[in-house]
Amino acid sequence: MSQCSGLTQQKLQNLDFSQIDLSEWTATLIENDMLPENSEEGLTASGRQDNSESRHTATDRTQEQADGISDMVDDRTEALENPNLDCSTSPRPPVCDYNQK
Repeated sequence: MSQCSGLTQQKLQNLDFSQIDLSEWTATLIENDMLPENSEEGLTASGRQDNSESRHTATDRTQEQADGISDMVDDRTEALENPNLDCSTSPRPPVCDYNQK
């Protein structure tokens, strides 16, 4: 019985991909018209064969996820600098220990 445990991240990092022949695999992709176009749209969005329905590019998805982060950071920074909380209560809010001047 053979056992295939897969590759760990360390083993994957140690692979020399320049020594791996993927020609048979890419030929199969080309033969079945599954090779995406060489663009971000083709590689990460609706040009993909799987999960292609109304899929945004990786750049668009990252920007959507990042929207509002700078505002949130500003809000958190301001809250740390000017906390409107009572540090005499029990249990003490954790921010009370980090805002010592």
